[in-house]
Amino acid sequence: MESPLYSFENEIFRLFATYATIVVIKMLWVGIWTSKYRFQNKVFANPEDIALARDDSEKLKPIHGDHNIERLRRCHVNDLENIVPFLVLGLLYIATRPSFNAASLLFRAFAFSRVFHTIAYLTPLPQPCRLLAHSIGVIVNVYMAVSILIQGQL
Repeated sequence: MESPLYSFENEIFRLFATYATIVVIKMLWVGIWTSKYRFQNKVFANPEDIALARDDSEKLKPIHGDHNIERLRRCHVNDLENIVPFLVLGLLYIATRPSFNAASLLFRAFAFSRVFHTIAYLTPLPQPCRLLAHSIGVIVNVYMAVSILIQGQL
C-alpha cells in the first residue's frame, strides 16, 4: 500500500517539509534581523514605534531612507515573492508524484538559492552572484509550475 502524499511517511513530502521549513526560517530571520537593526540603531519608520526607544524618544524622528534597513527590506520582499510561490507549487508538485531524485534536486536547489541570495544581498557580494541565486529559484518554481500544468492536462 502506498503512503499518503501529504504525510511524513512519503519521503518526497518529508523532503519538501524539510526544505520548506529551512527557507521559511531563513525568511523569518531576515525579518527579525530588520527589527534588531531598527532597535539597535534607532531607525524607526513609524512615529508610534519611536516610543519604544524610551531614553531619547523625544529627539527621534521617523527615518525612511536608511540604506541598511532598505537593503534588508528588499531582501525580505524578494523572499516573499519567491518563497510563497515555492510553498504552494511544491505542495502541488508533490501531487504529480515526481521521482525522489527530481524532487530532491529541485527542493535543495531552491533552498540553496534562497540562502545564497540572502548572503549575496546582505554582504553584498558583487553581481551576478545575487542574480544567479535568484534565477535558480525562479527556474525551480517555473519548472514545478510547468510540470503541474502538464500533469493536469493528462
